[in-house]
Amino acid sequence: AEAEAGVGAPKAKVDGLNLHLNRIALARDGKIQLLNLEEIGFDQASLDLALYFLFFLPGIIALVYAGYFFAADSWRINEHSNVTADGPPVYQFKAVIPIAGFLVLLQGIAEIMRCIVCLRTGSWPERLRDVEEIDVIGDQLSQSQFVDEESRRTAIEQAHSIEQAAHQRSGAKS
Repeated sequence: AEAEAGVGAPKAKVDGLNLHLNRIALARDGKIQLLNLEEIGFDQASLDLALYFLFFLPGIIALVYAGYFFAADSWRINEHSNVTADGPPVYQFKAVIPIAGFLVLLQGIAEIMRCIVCLRTGSWPERLRDVEEIDVIGDQLSQSQFVDEESRRTAIEQAHSIEQAAHQRSGAKS
């Protein structure tokens, strides 16, 4: 059935995945029952928020914490690559680990704030225009020398239709 879906296959796969992700198995009297998370009061924002606190924050905080000591040790011993006798320094590169982890932590905090706003208002806050992938597709294709105008236009139209379908599915404005 998915192979016959053609262009709509990605949406069909996403819908099927969401159906499975929005269900939870509960054992009651030796029987396993599947409940829809929405029926018991969970929605995407509360699920995202719980997952951020259960998995994302502990993992990223551990990365920043361990990365800090990893980089500090490297700076303290003035670590160099052992590929050659007088290898290039690597301590600057190891310093990027906790810095990158901290920047990802900031992004996670922003996403947590989006979840909280959604829980309070009932709708997801709009993202800035520059983060939409349609712009990326259009920009990349406009710079390409190997894509003809008809293929470029078709790809952009397909990307717009996928984005509109996603917005309709999630209830967001297009």
